[in-house]
Amino acid sequence: MIKLLVMMCVIFSLSSCQNDESDEKNDIVNDGFGNYLFVPAGQFSMGDNFNEGNPRELPVHQVFVSSYYIGEYEVTNGEFKKFIDDNAYQDDEFWQSGGFGYFSEPLHWNDLEYNGGGIPGNEEFPVAGISWFEAKAYCAWLSAQTEEKYRLPTEAEWEKAARGGDFLDGDERAKIPNPIDPPRRYPWGNEIDGSYANYIDSGDPLEEGLTPVGYYDGSIREGFQTSRNFSPYGAFDMAGNVYEWCRDDYIETYYQECLEAGIVTDPQCTDPSFGGYVIRGSAFLYETFKLRCAYRGAYYPQFRGAYIGIRCVREVATSSSAKKYNSPTELTLTNFPKSFPSKFIALIKSKYLVKLLFI
Repeated sequence: MIKLLVMMCVIFSLSSCQNDESDEKNDIVNDGFGNYLFVPAGQFSMGDNFNEGNPRELPVHQVFVSSYYIGEYEVTNGEFKKFIDDNAYQDDEFWQSGGFGYFSEPLHWNDLEYNGGGIPGNEEFPVAGISWFEAKAYCAWLSAQTEEKYRLPTEAEWEKAARGGDFLDGDERAKIPNPIDPPRRYPWGNEIDGSYANYIDSGDPLEEGLTPVGYYDGSIREGFQTSRNFSPYGAFDMAGNVYEWCRDDYIETYYQECLEAGIVTDPQCTDPSFGGYVIRGSAFLYETFKLRCAYRGAYYPQFRGAYIGIRCVREVATSSSAKKYNSPTELTLTNFPKSFPSKFIALIKSKYLVKLLFI
C-alpha cells in the first residue's frame, strides 16, 4: 500500500509537470472567446525600417518582448455582445481606468450602415465605435470570465505580433528564421494590393465599410480573390479594417526616450502628458501609408470612432496547472490537492493508516 501511495504521488507529479511543459509550448489557447496565438519571447526591430514614415516612428531600435498570446482576430460584435448582455456597462468593477457611466453600448451599435453588432447577421464583423475606456473594461471583464489575465497589447507587443521577431520561435527556442526580412512593411510581407486588406479604394465587395474578421484568407469572396493577410504568428487583419487600441500612453518622441533611458525590454509608455493612447493597424477609411506595421497613431481615451476596435492579448504568467490545483473540481475532489490525503486515506483499509501517516 505504501508503494501504491508513492506511485500515485509520482503520477500526479508527472502529470502536473507535463501540464506545465505543454502550457509553455501551446501555440493556440481558447478560453471560450476565440483563439489566441502564442508569440514567443524574443527581440525584433521596432520602428520605420524603410525610412518612409514619420519622425515619431524613429529611431529604429531593437526591443526584447516577453512571451504572450495575441488574438487571432479583432474582437467581434458577437464576442462584445456577451459583455453587453452581462450588464458589464453597469458594473463599475470593470471600469477602474475610468469611463464608467459614460456609455451603454458601442457607437452605431444598432446602425446597419456601420455593421452594428446589435443587428442580427453582423456577429462576425469587428466591434467598432468603442473608446479606450470600453476596450479596457472589456479586457477586465474577459479576465473575470476566464480567470486568466487579458488586457490591451502594449505598442511593442502589437508591432511584434504584426511583423514578427528576428526569430519567429523566439531567441531561446528553435531559432526559426523569420521567412521574410524581419522589418517587414506589412504583416504579410513588403508589398500590398487590394486583395490583402480593407483600406480606402482597395476594391473589395464591401468597399464602403467593414469586412468580417478573417475575410482576407485567400478565398474568393463574391468573385473577389483575397490574399492571406495574416501576420507571422497567424493573426488576421492587423492592417486595415479597424484601428486597434493599445495600452500605451502616446508620446511622439517615446522611441528616442526609450533609447536614452535604456528601456529595450518590454517597453510601455506611461507618460500621460499628451493625454491620448496609441492606436495601431489603420482602418478601412485610410490609405496604405497607415497600414504599415510601423505606423503610430493616437486618440484621446473617450474618443469613439466607427473605425476603431480592439484586439486583446492574454498573458502567459498564470500557470494553468496552478489554476487547476486551486479549482474546486480538480479530479472531482473538493479543494484538490489539499483534500487528496483525506480522500485517499478514506479509501484504504484502516490497518494501513498508522503506517501511511508516518512515512
